Amino acid sequence: MEAAVSFVAVFAALVLFHEFGHFIAAKLVGIRVHEFSIGFGPRIGMRRAGDTVYSLRCVPLGGYVKLAGMDRAEMEDENVGRDDPMSYYSKPTWAKMTTFIAGPFMNLVLAVLLYFIIFTSTGVPAVSVAGVSPDSPAERAGMQPGDIVVSVDGKGIQTPLELVDIISANPERPLSLTVSRDGSVIELNATPEAKPDTGEGRLGIEIGQIGLRKGVLQTLAGATSYAFEVARMILVFLGRVVTGRAPADFSGPVGIYRVIQATAEATTTLSAFLLNLMILAAYLSTNLALFNLLPIPVLDGGWLALISLEAIRKKPLAVEHEAAFRFVGFVVIMILFVLVTLKDVF
Repeated sequence: MEAAVSFVAVFAALVLFHEFGHFIAAKLVGIRVHEFSIGFGPRIGMRRAGDTVYSLRCVPLGGYVKLAGMDRAEMEDENVGRDDPMSYYSKPTWAKMTTFIAGPFMNLVLAVLLYFIIFTSTGVPAVSVAGVSPDSPAERAGMQPGDIVVSVDGKGIQTPLELVDIISANPERPLSLTVSRDGSVIELNATPEAKPDTGEGRLGIEIGQIGLRKGVLQTLAGATSYAFEVARMILVFLGRVVTGRAPADFSGPVGIYRVIQATAEATTTLSAFLLNLMILAAYLSTNLALFNLLPIPVLDGGWLALISLEAIRKKPLAVEHEAAFRFVGFVVIMILFVLVTLKDVF
């Protein structure tokens, strides 16, 4: 039961922030919103405020915002034509783009807020040196256990994987490392040696991670930079999948539920479970933001591509062509959903 409730809560939060981004952006640029819905299927609750219906539906794995002109209202007399001042189609390119960008943007905002809450509790993550191998490049450079790696060649280090990637990509190339040791900042120069089997760089350190307590603004800055570093790592992974250097190991709702269930079973205290759940939710929110920016029809990225095309052509797409655009996108998303679900199940 704990896993099921948490699963619904996580998805509801992700969808709420995403759709609220579309909703508030549409309102700000003057687009009428017929309905703001969390979930799909039959309604289990609704309330009208102004010209918008706010509804909760029985399947909580998603949600949507109905924009005037683009989507039909529940009440026939509330529908507006494409040329109506409150219609999506009557708005300039920047307003349309803002409306669609706002959803992924709010998912990044949610990720930052979650990391801020997490780091307020655990400290802002910092990459540390847990051990130094004898007669290694790190030992010869003067690195010591307990050092905190602040930057490499002037680039700030946020995660252990980021440090590993830099070291691996620079065999036999001198690196300038800034480390913090007992409150003092020290500059070191180390040259990773090439591994005999792979040719990748190696410093000879055991990399760890610790949390540093900081002020509110520093914690917020750390949460923001950490969220963008997670986004960067996701994009790097996607690039490796596209180029065949990594397997396409994606998970859908079933896989995510299993992760939450395993987390619930592995944690002995409620506080530890909630902390791990927030970490997962922040990662999923970043994933959702990036996924929605893919140029696939019906995703936000698909609409942004279509808006750009219309701006270049200086005329809107024909109604029937836009309908085909939506249909193709729906089919693609359904195929992806089925494939990922089958992978998770079998």
